[in-house]
Amino acid sequence: MTAWTQLKRKKYRRDTVKAWALFAPSLIFMTLFTFYPFVNTFVLSFYKKKLSSKATVFNGLKNYERAFADPIFNKSVSNTVSFALAVIPLALILGLTLALLLNKKIPGRTIFRASVFYPNISPMVGFYLVWMYLMANDIGYINRLLHALFGIMPVRWLSDPDTVLISIGIIYLWRESGYMMLFYLSGLQSIDETYYEAATLDGANEWQKFSRITFPLLMPTTVYTLTLSITGSVQLIDPIAILTSGGPNNSSTMVMFYIYRKAFTDFDYGMASTYSVLLLIVLLTVICIQHFGMDRFTHYES
Repeated sequence: MTAWTQLKRKKYRRDTVKAWALFAPSLIFMTLFTFYPFVNTFVLSFYKKKLSSKATVFNGLKNYERAFADPIFNKSVSNTVSFALAVIPLALILGLTLALLLNKKIPGRTIFRASVFYPNISPMVGFYLVWMYLMANDIGYINRLLHALFGIMPVRWLSDPDTVLISIGIIYLWRESGYMMLFYLSGLQSIDETYYEAATLDGANEWQKFSRITFPLLMPTTVYTLTLSITGSVQLIDPIAILTSGGPNNSSTMVMFYIYRKAFTDFDYGMASTYSVLLLIVLLTVICIQHFGMDRFTHYES
């Protein structure tokens, strides 16, 4: 073995040690807070485990049979699907519209951008409490305004089964549209202006520029924001816990809140784990179908 070969091997071993040393903190963090909880949750989903009992009894697939037969879980799934199908398209459309408007050189656009994005950096509990006051039945400003302008009697925004999901959707859109706007603004500012200059010389109008240049080049951003919207809407828990606690009569109970309630109110960790595994399987399936389905129509600039 030549001295040069020995030197190369020594350098390779030294670089390998350095690489693992740099990778180790992330690997430890991922193992403790991602891999281990996932494996533990999956294993626990086959057991009967409650805080009231020290015994952990193997249940096989009985937990999954109970999950599919649980009317409240089925109601929470229905609420989650209805909510996601309604708010996700609106959040993306509003975010893109706001980005297109605030990407233009208008006076005070920095202030407008900050105003739209502000709900995402405001304290979460305070944000939802303000909306709870605005939507209060008797003293809320929204009901007062509707009555003063149109003579409409007070609407039970957060306490009526027919309006509670709509109300939470409005609050969610108010917050989410600014978040989506941020990504679309970044995408718009990365588009080369020469595309638009060439289109102008060819006589293209604004709609043709948007449909043939802007929107196709924003598809990578759309794929990413759609993934964020799906995971965000399905895992929604904060406004429900603060505003309605799942009521009235489970009309606003969604899957993630039901899992939280099962684990930290009923202390039924076995069933909570089962619901979590089912949610993860469905969420991963939907995201994979969405991602790979849209990827064929997505243009990535090198």
